[in-house]
Amino acid sequence: MSQQRADLIDRIAALRRAAQRVVATQEGLSLAQLHALIYLSECNRFSDTPAAVAEYLETSRGTTSQTLIALERKGLIARRTDRRDGRVSHARPTAAGASIVMRAKDDDVTRAIADADVTATPDLDVTLKDLLRVAQRAAGSRTFGRCATCQYLQGPAGNRVCGLTHEPLTDTETALRCVEHTPLEPAA
Repeated sequence: MSQQRADLIDRIAALRRAAQRVVATQEGLSLAQLHALIYLSECNRFSDTPAAVAEYLETSRGTTSQTLIALERKGLIARRTDRRDGRVSHARPTAAGASIVMRAKDDDVTRAIADADVTATPDLDVTLKDLLRVAQRAAGSRTFGRCATCQYLQGPAGNRVCGLTHEPLTDTETALRCVEHTPLEPAA
């Protein structure tokens, strides 16, 4: 049964990648470039570095560097040097890049999954999150979760702070992916 579960997840992922490949091809991008662009649209200001992109996409830093250079040349991302550490750069999608991300996230497969009536398995989201966490642990991969579900998030809405970096966070930022994410421990 567990192999069947893994096969089903692989098949769903393949269908989503195929839909994304259509958008990437239409835009003259590789699938890796599109995935980097999508990640950059979802991550916070601590996680928009080439190193974080490489770790999230599970690619080498050299491959990621070439991917980001290509996206910048196409005008799909803007890069800036970190104020505190000149060796670090940050990248964000431009308006043109954000438009492509919106198209890539609005394909028929993704909409069908989002709209699926899965009443027979009401805990599907929880189950999939649990499976993802198991796979991440097995791979030694970070969770790249959203700040709102991180044990480091401190303070009430409107006055949030990252307990790891001690940086203030807007409520909007707490909905973004973070390279330093550490999941909340389940209540015992």
